[in-house]
Amino acid sequence: MSQNVKRFNFILNAVIFLLFLCITESENAAFCTKDDKCVEPYVNQARYDHYRMYYVELDSEEHVKLFQDLEEQSDSCTFYGHALRPKQKLTIMVAAHKVSDFADLLMTYKVKHRVLTYNFQEKIDKNMLEVKPKTTNLKHFGWKHYYHLETIYEWLEHVAEQYPQDVTLLNMGDSTEGLPIKGLKLFIA
Repeated sequence: MSQNVKRFNFILNAVIFLLFLCITESENAAFCTKDDKCVEPYVNQARYDHYRMYYVELDSEEHVKLFQDLEEQSDSCTFYGHALRPKQKLTIMVAAHKVSDFADLLMTYKVKHRVLTYNFQEKIDKNMLEVKPKTTNLKHFGWKHYYHLETIYEWLEHVAEQYPQDVTLLNMGDSTEGLPIKGLKLFIA
């Protein structure tokens, strides 16, 4: 494999990685999971203890209308998609204090469903264990972990310096949080 192809593959993988694994910057405060594994969540981070994720199938127009009304009226259910037609499948996150009511609704209207997770916060905590510290050496930057935004930007700058003939660092403006949105522009020969 030629050096240019290796370089291109490296840069392409970097761009794909950044699209999927960016984590926004924030101040940290440590806490530990039930397994005594410490993680650094973000200050003022919402908690989702005992929130459930459901996968439901809308079998009829009655089901469609029911879930349209629920989405419109409920502040305790987060819909990932909108109820539009029979035979549609939806993923819905239900707040812990409404799980019983939601289960009753599913039973009353005979809605086919399955629970995807019983405690969404456990999934978040597990993912937080994959976040590398801000002080991670760029030589150890990889594809199997999450990184803080400032570490990602430092790595982008490093790649742009290392491969100036192949990439240039872009600043595409600011996020709604006022943080810069950076990326790499690839030059493909």
